[in-house]
This record gives sequence, C-alpha cells and structure tokens, in this order.
Amino acid sequence: MGLIQAHFRGIFVGVISHGRERHLRWLPCFNWTDDPPGEGDKYDGAVISGSKARPILRQMNCPWVQVSAIEAPEADEITVLADNREIGRIAAEHFSERGFREFAFFGIQSHWFSNERLEGFRKMVGTCRVYDCPTNDAREFKHWLRDLPQGTALFCANDIYARNAVKSLRACGRQVPEEVAVAGVDNDEIENLTSEIPISSVDTRSELVGAAAAEILEGLMRGKKPQHSLTLIPPGTMVVRQSSDILGIGDSRIAAAMGIIRDRACERLSVDELAQQMGVSRRTLERRFQEMLGRGIESEMRRVRIQRAKHLLSETSMPLREVAEKAGFGDVFYFSTAFRKAENMSPGEWRRQNRHLKMPPTTTERNLHLKSMPKPPAKKQPIR
Repeated sequence: MGLIQAHFRGIFVGVISHGRERHLRWLPCFNWTDDPPGEGDKYDGAVISGSKARPILRQMNCPWVQVSAIEAPEADEITVLADNREIGRIAAEHFSERGFREFAFFGIQSHWFSNERLEGFRKMVGTCRVYDCPTNDAREFKHWLRDLPQGTALFCANDIYARNAVKSLRACGRQVPEEVAVAGVDNDEIENLTSEIPISSVDTRSELVGAAAAEILEGLMRGKKPQHSLTLIPPGTMVVRQSSDILGIGDSRIAAAMGIIRDRACERLSVDELAQQMGVSRRTLERRFQEMLGRGIESEMRRVRIQRAKHLLSETSMPLREVAEKAGFGDVFYFSTAFRKAENMSPGEWRRQNRHLKMPPTTTERNLHLKSMPKPPAKKQPIR
C-alpha cells in the first residue's frame, strides 16, 4: 500500500484549510506522484510537488506554486518550502543540549533538501560523519552504522531514513538510544508507528507551508505576483521520543544531575538543593557542569524552564502568569525578561508565531511565519 509522505499530507491539509477559511470555490491540483496533467486538462491554478507538470502548465498559461524541495528552487518559479537549514539547526541544538560530542548524518546527496538540512546541522556541530544513500545497499549501511562511535547523535534527513536507521542499528546489535541516538524530520505518525522505537523528529509545520502556498496561488490567479520567488516557512520544535531521549554525557554524576534538572527545574529547584541531592559541594558540581557542558547549572535550569514555557505557549491558551508559574519562573516579569533574552522576542510574540492549531492561523497571523528570500538571479537564455 503506497502512503503519501507526512510532509505532503500536511501541505494538502494546509491548502484545503486555506480554501475553506477564504470560502474559495476551487480545489488546487496537487501533483503528488510527479505525473503531469493530461493534455486535455484545464486548470485555473495548481500547487505542484515536482517538475514534470511545468511544461504543460506553461502551455496552459496556468499559474502554479512549487512545494517540492527535491531539486533546488528555480529562479523563475514561485516556491514555498520549509526552511531546511533551520531544520538542521534545530536537530543540532537538540543533540548539543543533551551533551553529545559525536555527530553523524544520514541522507541523500542528490536531494536538495537533504543537503540543506546537512548544512544547517553541520554549521552548528562542526565535524560530522555523513552517509549518502544513492542506492539501497543495506550491507554497506549496516557497516557504517556498526562503526559509529559510542554515544553518536545520528540526524536523518527525514523520518523514513530515521526508521531505516533504527531498524539497521538494532539488526547489527546496537542499542538505540543508549549507543546511538537517532532523530528525523517530518513528525510522521506512520513512520513512527511502524518503527521499532518511537522516533524523535523535527516538526516541519507542513500545514503552514500548504496554507502559504495556497495564499500565494490565490494571488497569482488574480494577477498579483509575490514580492519574492522563494518563501521559507520556519519549522517547529523537535518532538522528542525514545530514539533520542537520552543524555550523551560520559560523567554518570553529571548525567544524573541533568536528569534531576529535567524532572524538577520547573518546581523551582535551586542549585544548592541539587548539589545536596547529589552529595557534592556546589562549587564542585558547577565546575564539572562547566567542563562537561560548557555552561553553568543555572543556565541549564533556565534552558529547561524556557523549553517548558515554549511547550505551554504553543500547546495551551494559558495566560502568561500561569505559564510563568508552571515553568518555574514564578514572577511573570522575570519570565518575560528571561524569555526575551533567550528567544529575542516576548512570550506573546513567540506564542503568536508558534502555537499549534488544528487549522492554520488567519492570514494576518500567518504573515508572521513567512520568511521571504531575495529572488535568485535569472538564468541566462541562449541567443536564438
């Protein structure tokens, strides 16, 4: 049974939801399988995910918006994509915050989105082992996985690759996440359900990609061209599941302290209480934290509290005072100051840009999510 990848399912939902919100009487054509429309077909506009439909759409003089990132965006094509470099950065931040020092990437070099995610990942982590998957050589892949150092954080270009990585790691006798932690992209429920271990994954916010593509297409059909040819939609957060839910720290005492912080930081745990619970002096614990993680205990507690606050802001409609209390800040002014310092925006602004809704936000709200890029230089045409 063939299944559409989760990212494109989400795009479809975003397009349909935009149409309903705007009471539009058209249904965009989604070119899921990259098969071109028939010669006799007529369209007013289309959202496509491939290249084969372009010639016929040009012949029809039909406007379209591209949502596929398998190939690099073309200069003369209106394109809406998830910000793939930012996706890589989020994955790198997730692993780095957990203390990992060894990194690897599994993707496919012939796909532009995979290379972009690798670049965003590598920019954050530096040295990174890379496995390119031009063919389905399972034996070679297993050998590569088997030779990864203990405590490696493996970022996969999407959840399909992540599920295959988990399966292959376990087949060659390696524990996930105890020996190799794994994360993917797309937050794909199908891949997660069929994986041997639940997979951590970056949420691409595909519904927002679809909604933005539909809004731009609506404008094109009315003769209004967007200011930029390429629009990038910032992704959501890493959805943490078992495949990467571990601390990559060699010092067992610091790992234990990190676990306590993760469980109790939002209960307003103090550094003195943590040191007492660990049975060491505060000075010793702070020194070891700095050596192992490159940051202090209070910084780590604040990071955990900010993460908790972000979850509450995006998933609930709690007032800021209640969010501050449940995240362990207590005082809403202190919470707002700490949040702005960490995220370069107020909690209210962050909520407007990141709240998770079943339906896409209104046009005004969605404009806050759009990150437009300058139009690439046009390709030179041969003289005829």
